[in-house]
Amino acid sequence: MTARRWPALVALGVLSGTLHPVVARAQRRTNAVLVARVLEATTGNPLLSAEVRLLELGRSAHTDAQGLARFDAVPPGNYELAVRLIGYEPVAGRLTVHAGDSIQTAVVLRPLTVLDTIRVVGHALSPQMRGFALRERKAFGHFLNAPLLKREGGRDLQTVLLAHLPGLTQIWDDSSHRYQLASTRGPQDFSGKPCFIDAIYIDDTRLPDPPDLTFLHTDNLAGVEFYSASNIPVQYRTPGSACGVLLFWTKFIAR
Repeated sequence: MTARRWPALVALGVLSGTLHPVVARAQRRTNAVLVARVLEATTGNPLLSAEVRLLELGRSAHTDAQGLARFDAVPPGNYELAVRLIGYEPVAGRLTVHAGDSIQTAVVLRPLTVLDTIRVVGHALSPQMRGFALRERKAFGHFLNAPLLKREGGRDLQTVLLAHLPGLTQIWDDSSHRYQLASTRGPQDFSGKPCFIDAIYIDDTRLPDPPDLTFLHTDNLAGVEFYSASNIPVQYRTPGSACGVLLFWTKFIAR
């Protein structure tokens, strides 16, 4: 019985990656059969669980104990065959399939000298931002987190606040001669005076009254919290907080 030859495909950069398969052609079949055998370069032994892919078809198979991966019903065409296995250099090459072909090809994988290093990078939150994250999970107030602020980068801060924080508005304040943030839900006295938000903190430091936010920019913020009068955290329930509390956390404190 004549031994079957398995032409080899080696890693790109060593050869061109063009496949030279053994082809047997049956006239009555419309589609083709492809069998790839994956071998270890230094020993010639078959490799188990190598992933073999026909990229254009989005099909894949894994090799068995004999190093074989089989694809049935492969339509005629020109395909890229890619093979990979952890610890070995990946291989890719092209082959042409005709109707009725029965194709057998060998793929040789070379061991990697050094496995790629995987780095896991974490960023520790500052104590202030850990508090922000904890309160955001409890969802007692309204929050603008870092991803949202990044998307809004470049926009006017008060415009961003009014767009995302329910219960917040801005009203002209004659005493400070500028627009001030106010609550639509806080108490008003009998004169109908707006309920201005006087309790405003930046990195846990309260601003003097009336607060001036003109120096703050969206790009410099890591988080914003807004609490109406009924749900202010106990540590921020101070004189002048009856209309609500605004907390701004800058990127400097987040580091």
